[in-house]
Amino acid sequence: MNSFHLIDAEGSMGKAPAGLIKKRQGYATEPLRQWVLFFTPIHTIQILGFILVFIFSINLSGTRAFRSFDDPFYDQFLKYQPAPKVDPAVVYIGIDRNSLQAIRPFPWPKRYYAAMTRILREWGAKAIVFNLFFTPGADAPEDDQALLEEFKKTPNFYLPISFESEGFKNYYYINQSAQVYNVLARGIGHINYNQDPDNVIRRVYPFVKFNKELVPHLGIRVAYDFLGKPVPTIERCDFPRDSQNNLLIHWAKRWNASSGYYPFVEVLNSYALVSKGKTAPITAKDFQGKICLIGMTASDYKVTPLESASPGIGALGNIINTLLTRQYIRVVSPGVFAGLLLGIALLAGFVLIPFRSVFSLLSVLVIAGLWILVSFALFSWAGIWTGIASPIFLILFFFLISFVVAKIQEYKERLYFLSLAVRDELTGLFVMRYVNTFLSQALSYSQTFKKPFSVILLDIDDFRKINETYGHRTGDEVLKKIAEVIRNAIRTKGRAMPDIAGRYGEEEFIVLLVGYNLATATFGVAERIRKAIEQVRFQVADKTFTVSLSAGVSVLRPGEKSAEKVVERAQEALLKAKANGKNQTCILND
Repeated sequence: MNSFHLIDAEGSMGKAPAGLIKKRQGYATEPLRQWVLFFTPIHTIQILGFILVFIFSINLSGTRAFRSFDDPFYDQFLKYQPAPKVDPAVVYIGIDRNSLQAIRPFPWPKRYYAAMTRILREWGAKAIVFNLFFTPGADAPEDDQALLEEFKKTPNFYLPISFESEGFKNYYYINQSAQVYNVLARGIGHINYNQDPDNVIRRVYPFVKFNKELVPHLGIRVAYDFLGKPVPTIERCDFPRDSQNNLLIHWAKRWNASSGYYPFVEVLNSYALVSKGKTAPITAKDFQGKICLIGMTASDYKVTPLESASPGIGALGNIINTLLTRQYIRVVSPGVFAGLLLGIALLAGFVLIPFRSVFSLLSVLVIAGLWILVSFALFSWAGIWTGIASPIFLILFFFLISFVVAKIQEYKERLYFLSLAVRDELTGLFVMRYVNTFLSQALSYSQTFKKPFSVILLDIDDFRKINETYGHRTGDEVLKKIAEVIRNAIRTKGRAMPDIAGRYGEEEFIVLLVGYNLATATFGVAERIRKAIEQVRFQVADKTFTVSLSAGVSVLRPGEKSAEKVVERAQEALLKAKANGKNQTCILND
């Protein structure tokens, strides 16, 4: 079989295939071939997009924006967790509305707190914790003295101190009890809480810097004293903390469902009844060996994950309960989180490549739902908080990337099939059906904007002789080369109406030019094409030959309403070029 070569004006040669030999694929190379076929440029972009989303999901997981998305899920997990442990050693004595009505409006004289201290000491309370501040001078001297005397007799009472941040991690004193009381307390702890932007308390500062010392939270100090353990420090801390070193509070119950609550006034009345030998609803066994939290319940409300209003002693009690029951909430470690996220990424990628509209949408919804369920299971039974935002962000953007890629692929396929419908398979030029459609558009545009419109018809001289001498395969190569020269000679981009080149017949071509007058179409396009073809040499085996073109050019006349007339005159000009000896360009100006 003869091999075919093209030789351009510079003499460079490119060998055309002599034939096709199908080789059997080995089992070892088949997987590699499949991977090569898969990693098209668009799929490569999709995979790179997945990788970038994965990296962003890991790096953004601890940001405030992601935490704001996580917080509602965290709150719901707390609300619907299986019944958490509640240590009965924590009891509450509240200054509620009934107590205020029965005794007097707030603030109360210190003698009432002195009485409560004496009662709880006598009834065997292990820890008496005030969520109140005591300052001298506000009451009668005998009231101050009464409280002081009771504090001197009570070795196990605790007092709070509160701070407010000013600047970066620089805390200054806001409120505390008088020093005469503080020096008698077994322990003093801060009662500051870390409120999130939605004002919900989900975590607490374990330690606050004050006077160059770290003050533990009051709940931490009370709980560790109750357990007989040394109060932890930053360096020696056995409870888990999040990335900001905060303790996540395991909210066990809503305040209105709390057991172990006693109104302040009822404790006083019950003690009076017991002192007289009468039966009382509250007795010593209710407080013996327990942690007694005393504070306002008629006000001092805080927003928690479980409810919109919980008194301060409720928050304090939940912190103590978290430590006593060791129901810690641990934030998953970065390494484990990255592994879990990688698993989700692989699963999401598996169902999204290839993208199948309804199936892919349902699949990612199932994956997101499964992740929420798995996260809830880990939270409920292992106390591990994995976060929801990062995986959902990853799944969502995996879906969006896959959707966009699918649409791009669909668009490319439509263009491909459109190309098959409007382009000649051999030359890649437009078929006459599309050229005829463009003719009417070009005529309308030319008339509307007063632009010239020219038509060029080109015909290969003695093309039948080339087929008979060198074969149809060689003739096809000649057609493809001439089509390439024509495409390089026209402008298809950057114009309102692009130049159009089509295959007019077996060896004929047509070029439609909007905005070209007769001279430009003739010498700027037709002649350029003809001369370029003259420079191309074709070689079959040891034989070399050239081809030539004849061209006919015509232009739309003023007032002319038919584009077909322009084509007919171009045909007449082409026949004139053939009759005059071929390899030339003729025009028809009448």
